[in-house]
Amino acid sequence: SAFQLARYAQGACYVRHSDVSAANAGRQLTCIYYFNPEWQEEHGGVLRLYHPKDGLIDVAPLCDRLILFLPDIEHEVLPCTVERFAVSGWLYGPESFLESCRSFVAGLREEESEHEEIFVSIIAFRDPEVPMTVQDLYRKAKLPNRVHVGLISQVDFEEDGECFLHEDDLPDGCSKNVRETRIHWKEARGPCWARFLAQKLWAGEKYVLQIDSHMRFVQGWDEYLIAQLKACPSSKPVLSTYPPGYDREHPVPQESPSTLLCASHFGEEGMLRVAGKMLRQRPATPLASLFWAAGFSFSTSELLQEVPYDASLKFLFFGEELTMLARMWTRGFDVFAPCQPVVFHCWDRSYRSSFKEVPDPFALRSRSLQRALAILGMEQGEETGQQAALGKEPASFASPRGLKEQMSLHVNCFKLHSFFEKRN
Repeated sequence: SAFQLARYAQGACYVRHSDVSAANAGRQLTCIYYFNPEWQEEHGGVLRLYHPKDGLIDVAPLCDRLILFLPDIEHEVLPCTVERFAVSGWLYGPESFLESCRSFVAGLREEESEHEEIFVSIIAFRDPEVPMTVQDLYRKAKLPNRVHVGLISQVDFEEDGECFLHEDDLPDGCSKNVRETRIHWKEARGPCWARFLAQKLWAGEKYVLQIDSHMRFVQGWDEYLIAQLKACPSSKPVLSTYPPGYDREHPVPQESPSTLLCASHFGEEGMLRVAGKMLRQRPATPLASLFWAAGFSFSTSELLQEVPYDASLKFLFFGEELTMLARMWTRGFDVFAPCQPVVFHCWDRSYRSSFKEVPDPFALRSRSLQRALAILGMEQGEETGQQAALGKEPASFASPRGLKEQMSLHVNCFKLHSFFEKRN
């Protein structure tokens, strides 16, 4: 074994490299121990690992943190703004020792994965696809026991038997992880209100996946989404896009193109419409996106806590995604599209009912639209909406990206609006 004390002066960094070379043959494990008691995020000096499977992994040099990794994994130290201290060590041994190290690290990773629980938020309106969606969710997960579902079922208690989720629909042991609230469909108040209720079923899980009730999944979707999220070059990333479709009568497509959200057109009420565009080839890393989709969103639970759904936006349909996007952006979140399709969406609506069946009080819908436009800075609305447009939102809407950045976002939206008007 060999150890060294590393002191990084202000502005110092270490370029990308691996710890394996002809000069140090026999290195089988790298270990780094940090002691930086006053470290803050703005101090930098983060260790960046280029994992061949999980992509970019950033490790903050927190005091008393010990990190172990295989020496052939490339890594670098990003520039620091203050002094940074660490002890680096390397363990040497025969190839058999390397295999033991790999098994040890793999065991740690698997144990960690068990604790990386995922909360899946689902809202359903008289949808017979619910049982198959939740069933596929669990059957395709690599670690189904870490998946917890929060389901809001808006149904007719007597007529919608095929929409109900039963214990027999799920793999053994998974039914205990499902939290469901059933509401009569006539009491429904639109998607924002329903997603607000679904978020109330969250029980502290580390990750949150928000989807619709008519979805299918790729094998190992849970492991892949976590790896993709870690590969995003942002401290507060969100994975989101409009997924490719599936046919209820046929198997899920084996090969589907990746998609990216793009601006489409403006509706009569002034809200921008967004469309999912197919990419000619799959990107190597998650692709930065300007937009966000409510029907597929994966992030840490930090998003749910900092940007909860606004329950007052009853019967708001077009505007749900834009208001959420603006609120999450002003809190430092960045949206990315995953490299490849992870879920599939049934875009055919003919087989199911929709929120449009619910008696729609014009006053409620009008008030929600006014509030949404005010949050986006597109129109003066009620007092709360006016505060939002001016960057003076209520405490639950507090914004770390300041007024200047918010106004910049609004100006860009205006330019985009003008661009479409000229084209039309």
